[in-house]
Amino acid sequence: MSCSLREIWKIGNIFLLTIFFVLTCGNICVGADYNNTQNNKFSFLNSIRDKFSFSGIVESRFGRQIKYDDFEDKKYAFPLVRTTLKYDLTPKEQGFVFAKKKSYIKFSLQWSLLYSDDSDVQRDEDFGLYEGYLVLNRGPVRLRIGKQIIRWGKTDQISPVDNLNSQDMRLFIIPSYEDRKIPNWMADVEFFKKNVRLEAVIIPFVEPNEVYFFDRNYSVFKQLKKSSAYYLDKYPMLPAQRTYLKNYVDSLETNKDIPDKTLENFQGGVRIGFSFENLDVAVSYLNNFDPNPYIKYFPVSGIRIKEDFSGENVLTQLPFLKIENKDVEATYIRRNIYGVEFEGGVGDFGIRGELAYFDKTVFLTESLTSIQRSNLWYVLGIDYTGEDDLYLNVQLSHSHIFNYTDPILYFKEDNVSILGELSKGFFAGDWKLGIKSSYFLSDFSYFINPYIVCKRIPNLDIELGSFVYGGDRDTLLGQYDPMDEIYIKLKYYF
Repeated sequence: MSCSLREIWKIGNIFLLTIFFVLTCGNICVGADYNNTQNNKFSFLNSIRDKFSFSGIVESRFGRQIKYDDFEDKKYAFPLVRTTLKYDLTPKEQGFVFAKKKSYIKFSLQWSLLYSDDSDVQRDEDFGLYEGYLVLNRGPVRLRIGKQIIRWGKTDQISPVDNLNSQDMRLFIIPSYEDRKIPNWMADVEFFKKNVRLEAVIIPFVEPNEVYFFDRNYSVFKQLKKSSAYYLDKYPMLPAQRTYLKNYVDSLETNKDIPDKTLENFQGGVRIGFSFENLDVAVSYLNNFDPNPYIKYFPVSGIRIKEDFSGENVLTQLPFLKIENKDVEATYIRRNIYGVEFEGGVGDFGIRGELAYFDKTVFLTESLTSIQRSNLWYVLGIDYTGEDDLYLNVQLSHSHIFNYTDPILYFKEDNVSILGELSKGFFAGDWKLGIKSSYFLSDFSYFINPYIVCKRIPNLDIELGSFVYGGDRDTLLGQYDPMDEIYIKLKYYF
């Protein structure tokens, strides 16, 4: 007898609901007698219940663009609810145990909805297992197995070495780096011996980044379909030809060829770390699939898009294009990553850095197909934490693309940027004012994210801010210049 994934998921939900029912009944039955150790009737139930902890977040982000093109989404909403159940497996006889040495089981369920007002598909709803993993600590060995997030590297917001988990890129960099992370299925084992740490990880499935391909603000091909359909009505041609092209544009989709779940597609890596008095150093190797899509086929031959993805630009090329009645084909390529990372401190200052060599990295070209090139990327950073919640972080990033060719979109042969964050708490920490930014010295594109956070209400963060992009339209950040936005973010912890 075989079970589908949906059936397995239903069984898992029933299991979790059963646990909640037992805990609730325990609360009702025990009541005021909870602290009465003489009541042996409920002592077993109490001991089990004490090992459970329940937490979660309710979050919602609302954004509205300040300026926009005719085809951009003007506003969006992104609510999510995440509940977490954790069961402590650490024996009581061990007494106090540091958090990193505890054994436990953790399950998280998440519901989310990404709504955009002008998209053909307005609602992108998801409900399922967010995290579900087991942690076992036995002496110098720690095992983590299940659906989880594992962090490599030391730098903030960008990290050349941290490539274990895929990311949700549907809103580009508007969510923080941590919030973009997607838990993936993997097994991780660590061995600690004095100042040496050995780690090995196995990733059985290929789980790509979450991206849109067409007609959303941060999609791979921008608003190409929607814009082309609009300008087809204005372009001089025979009615039959116009009807055919509009039907073709409307039906154009992307077929994702995700590698099968077989042994030959297993991924994995190793990491060795060393700790000194004020310095941590680690080297790593990872063999995995690039989570960004590799566009191996685009059904319009001869197209050239340097910076303008509008349908108007495409139609000016129409006499020179060869259109095939097929869909876009995307796949994912395997790569090797060799990394080095360090972290140290001098007084109130923290110093950290990472360097990684990628033997293959995916880049989109002006023909709307991808190429792969080797890439060397390093990040150096320094941060300062002062009194009254003062925080400063500055990082330098440099990426070099080997065998560079001009048709690569958005990137130059050398891409140098400065990233920073400055924040300060006020009124006993009830308010925080800050700004995040990134500026590319190589192409003069940038983004600025000023924000203010109110924490006066217990367990509730209310954030108001904006994202402002700038630069030429053929640059990584300048391409989003029409998408400046203001936003409000509510996050409640329980």
